[in-house]
Amino acid sequence: MRKAIRVALAGAMTLVAMGMAAPPASANNYRDYHIQVSQQMGATVKICLKAESYDEANRDYRESCTGDALVATKHDLTVQITDRHRVWLHVNVAFGESADQITLHNGYNHTLQRHVFESHWCALVGTTLIWKAECSSDSSGKEVYHWQ
Repeated sequence: MRKAIRVALAGAMTLVAMGMAAPPASANNYRDYHIQVSQQMGATVKICLKAESYDEANRDYRESCTGDALVATKHDLTVQITDRHRVWLHVNVAFGESADQITLHNGYNHTLQRHVFESHWCALVGTTLIWKAECSSDSSGKEVYHWQ
């Protein structure tokens, strides 16, 4: 009987020690989603990278924004996500045409009529009222999204 109690206590102490040493499993699922945006259009814009979880129980919302972004500037934006997050770019053009929810990851892109899984580079080109966002998985320029 004493040996069984000692074995049970040793097992419980091991589980407690492991629990203290390791972060919760959900914390391990987060990763950084990073995008570089090249602001090349002739307008002042505010650029936000936004993410929201699909989980009903935990509607985790995160965002990372620039200040006023002038022409010929580059911006690195990062948000933490899990595989259950949708990520999109929001571009607010001062005194012009704004875009809402340019899907970059884990969502349906209505312009492309398909799902988009990873975009990590975008260029904003054009003017205040007529512009487009060209995004791809890298800086190769292969267009994944075109908003106009």
